[in-house]
Amino acid sequence: MDLEREYPALTDLMMSGFHLDFWDFHESPEEVVSTFTRDPIFCARIPLEVESLLGEFAGPDREERLDEILWKLTNNYDYDEEGITASAWLIAVRDQVVAETPSVEMIDALVGARVLGATGGKVLTVQTDAGSIRYRGGALVRALGRGRVFARGEGSDVVSTAVGETILVAYDNGERLRLATRPLRLVSHTEGRRPHWTFTRVTS
Repeated sequence: MDLEREYPALTDLMMSGFHLDFWDFHESPEEVVSTFTRDPIFCARIPLEVESLLGEFAGPDREERLDEILWKLTNNYDYDEEGITASAWLIAVRDQVVAETPSVEMIDALVGARVLGATGGKVLTVQTDAGSIRYRGGALVRALGRGRVFARGEGSDVVSTAVGETILVAYDNGERLRLATRPLRLVSHTEGRRPHWTFTRVTS
């Protein structure tokens, strides 16, 4: 199992949040989680990842297997010392994230759409079953296992790794279009082009 691809937000939380020295910087595990909940993309991913992880394991050895997964994700919080199980802690993390999710105005036509493909050239275009997004200035792309790239023509293959995935988050905060699936994050590049992105709906 490729844990980083399957659970990107949990990977980030465990590696960057619950590192070896996290108690030197935070008063509680809840405070650690709160440092991540400013990001709507993180908040959209965590509930899905927790539900997926909990659904992956059943039976009497469930907690041991979850312990192993969290250890592989480099978690350094000893929830066992607090008298709770791995599954109970994951549920608590999920519930906290849901409660602290920031309010942003989503682009309803894109959230829930499925990625069908991507083409390059002068303009990066992402095709979805709801319509096409044209990034007139390109986009900064972070794809799991591929790192970060600037995509215009040469980076469309990286965006194509999200084919078949559902868009979880899509919003424009007035500066950039931010869009994410489970394994991919795109941020429109604004330099020199206005509008820096356009969306053309599918017409029936």
